[in-house]
Amino acid sequence: GYQVGKSAAGRGGVTLKCGHTICKDCSHSLVESSISGAIGVPVSCPVGCNSLMSPQMLRHSLSDDLFERFQRIHTVKMSLQA
Repeated sequence: GYQVGKSAAGRGGVTLKCGHTICKDCSHSLVESSISGAIGVPVSCPVGCNSLMSPQMLRHSLSDDLFERFQRIHTVKMSLQA
């Protein structure tokens, strides 16, 4: 499962617009799953509140390569849904 909450924030976690915080490892896992096609893009908050995760929200927890790949796929998928 995903680590959410104060313990996640203390380890370089990311706080989403919805206020939920996910740990760095979980954000990596979610992004890698979205790039591989295992989960849909845009990526939703793993807590299930349906808040969306943008590449910019996760920028500081991702490597440059992973960020760029996630940003590319996110931009393409969002443009297709428009």
